[in-house]
Amino acid sequence: VDPLPDDVAREVLRRYREALDQADIVCLQDYDKGMLPPAVCKEMIRLAAAAGLKVLVAPMHSRDYSKYAGATLLIPNRFDASQTLGSDVCTAADAEKAAEHLARGLSLQAVLVTLDKEGAYLFTQDVRETIPARQRSVYDVTGASDVVLATIGVSLAADTDYLTAAHLANLAAGIEVEKFG
Repeated sequence: VDPLPDDVAREVLRRYREALDQADIVCLQDYDKGMLPPAVCKEMIRLAAAAGLKVLVAPMHSRDYSKYAGATLLIPNRFDASQTLGSDVCTAADAEKAAEHLARGLSLQAVLVTLDKEGAYLFTQDVRETIPARQRSVYDVTGASDVVLATIGVSLAADTDYLTAAHLANLAAGIEVEKFG
């Protein structure tokens, strides 16, 4: 859980720079295990933006998301959105308030707050919409955020709009949680 040593961080960024010209989109899944310390994360976002690529982030559990400023889309879950807002996200209105707070404060194009069994809430300049979840038998939520990030990434890389990408991600996550492991 320690940040990367400086020489390793430089090597990670060197390889990242080399890979950017082959990328259609950048997805950062931050597990807070030291791989994305603020300086590395900020540089990855800056480099991707300079290359004209969207940057999607599934953030770590934290009250401070400043290292994600300038990304394209942030995907916090209800708990994480509550932490950044400083109050519980229980309703769609709460999710909208948290999403708007994050979008404005971090200069994001979009925020998708995942709301577990209640679906998700999408906030963009033009869209403010709750995406309901279909009732499912939940066996294991492990990996749901990975599925959401990957599905949105593939969808947006294929030039889908945010709302369609969010609907697809919500469906994919619902299927994922029905399977154990």
